[in-house]
Amino acid sequence: MADVAKFRSLGASASDLATAWQDRLADANAMLAAGRHASAIASGIYALEIVLKARICNILNIGQLPRIFEIHDIIGLATVAGLRNRVDDPAFLNSNVGQNWSLVCLASQKLEDYRYKPDSGWSKQDATDLLNCLQDQNDGVIPWVQRQP
Repeated sequence: MADVAKFRSLGASASDLATAWQDRLADANAMLAAGRHASAIASGIYALEIVLKARICNILNIGQLPRIFEIHDIIGLATVAGLRNRVDDPAFLNSNVGQNWSLVCLASQKLEDYRYKPDSGWSKQDATDLLNCLQDQNDGVIPWVQRQP
């Protein structure tokens, strides 16, 4: 039987999430400027996770995120956020933002590496590319998520 308490237990407020993603993205850019590439990548991924979690609160019309969604699974979060059909659409995947989505999803699968392996495993270009995939105003994943109805 599922642990229903995780659905009932609430965590971060939707208003905190709406601000926290911006803080994590600012952290990512500060880490990039400081030459801390793994931390920049991880913080960028966290920013996207939080954007998706804020969208879940909005979709579910609730003021706090259920703890069951306190996960680091971009595809799972996109599913609950009502975006799964869009991100799985071949036309989307062939678009610039879709290609950025795919790159971010691949990077997110290495989240443990960014947290626990030496920073020397990632270059400034790696971090710059990932942050561009996330925040480019035209083709960035975060602006795209925010534009979705």
